[in-house]
Amino acid sequence: MLTVRRGFLAALFACSMFALASPAAAVPITLTQTVTADPVQPYLTFTNFNVTPAGWTGGAFPFTQLSQISSIRLVFDSADPDWKDGIGPGGGNVGVAIYALNDANGSVPITSVYNFVPSVTLTPGSGSFFTTVGGLLLDGQITFRLGAFEAFPTFSAPLTLHGLSSLRVEVAGDAPAVVPEPGTMVLLASGLLLIRRRRQFRG
Repeated sequence: MLTVRRGFLAALFACSMFALASPAAAVPITLTQTVTADPVQPYLTFTNFNVTPAGWTGGAFPFTQLSQISSIRLVFDSADPDWKDGIGPGGGNVGVAIYALNDANGSVPITSVYNFVPSVTLTPGSGSFFTTVGGLLLDGQITFRLGAFEAFPTFSAPLTLHGLSSLRVEVAGDAPAVVPEPGTMVLLASGLLLIRRRRQFRG
């Protein structure tokens, strides 16, 4: 019995050392969050769309490093009739400018979307646009500032979108897997051995 017990502990110790030496395998995951507002104010006036840590589908935001994120997709939609048909009251194309609010409360331009191109996907190849949004997202929250406009060939005009509008944020990447800590495994094994000893003593 002593030999078996020593062999069990030796195996447990080896597993613990392996867990310490082996990095956790990354797990591919995509999280989404949809934020709504009504109305969307004109460009340069802006309406805030606040993404929060508790709003992600699938649980808590798992990414802790920018290198873990592979893409960030922003999708806009609105119930406003002008957005639905893509043509504003003056005959121009209806667009929405998307900015990100940085830690210094400054507005950083990201992109503009239109009825015919309502989404944008940011990847590491997008340069500063990706690093800005991804860096701000690492705590699971970010504020996007949206402003509507009507675009003409040589100028743009302010526009307000009435009715419920939504911004869907999709973040994909490889999050670290959660593995049991070696200390937890040792405590579990020690408890099992203690139970076995008590049973043998009573028997």
